[in-house]
Amino acid sequence: MDIRIKRAATVGAASIAVLWSGCGLFGSIDAVRVIWPEAPVRVFGEGGTVYWNLRWYAADGSVRTRRVNGGQSSSVTVEREIPLIAAAVPEAADDYGAWRNRAAGFAAPVNAGRNGEVQLTWEGGFAAWFLLDMAEAGVPPYRINIERFNRAVLKQGSERPWELDVRRLAADVSGGTLRTSSFRIPRSRELRLPLPEGVWYSAYPPDPPMEANAEGWSGPLGIGLHSFLNPEASLTALVHVNRSGPPTILVESLMK
Repeated sequence: MDIRIKRAATVGAASIAVLWSGCGLFGSIDAVRVIWPEAPVRVFGEGGTVYWNLRWYAADGSVRTRRVNGGQSSSVTVEREIPLIAAAVPEAADDYGAWRNRAAGFAAPVNAGRNGEVQLTWEGGFAAWFLLDMAEAGVPPYRINIERFNRAVLKQGSERPWELDVRRLAADVSGGTLRTSSFRIPRSRELRLPLPEGVWYSAYPPDPPMEANAEGWSGPLGIGLHSFLNPEASLTALVHVNRSGPPTILVESLMK
């Protein structure tokens, strides 16, 4: 559920104007300003231009994509009488290879959250990205109570929304059996990772940085796959935390 970052930079609160189509029941058009979240300077640097890989739910039930310059305006046409779902992943100015950044997003049901502007947030990225993935898989968002879904992600996912069991969620949504127990988060393990010395950043911008010393890094990580970036050392790390035993770690250099 993520997009590979090809390049990085900074962004303030650049925005795009999103036009909600006038071909719906009432034949009106809503102009909604969509605000980009602030890209973390610690990863994307102090200068240059950020691009955003934008996805949104369109009137025909498809998920459309566009690469948008973070400092420019853009517009997409969407039927008014459909849920408002949009997500975006920033591209960095530097080549970060296979390192992937998580999306920012916003999701709201019909006629909700359309008061002139919409703020994409990192915290809202998982819900929006998941709903767009489900739409592409043939499950339209009107089959889901989006407001309750958002609340469940924030409550059950807490500070680790991207670690929710996506397979379980997708199966329950598709089968019409979505409930609180569908939102499962794996347990964490206290680990020591032999990461090279330096500051490492998670693919989820709200996460605090991890500082590794000469002995590596130690702390809790959830069971599953994690990716980290050390931009100063031009290194990426892919860490798979198993239910038991030592984690699997792959550290790669970004230098060609």
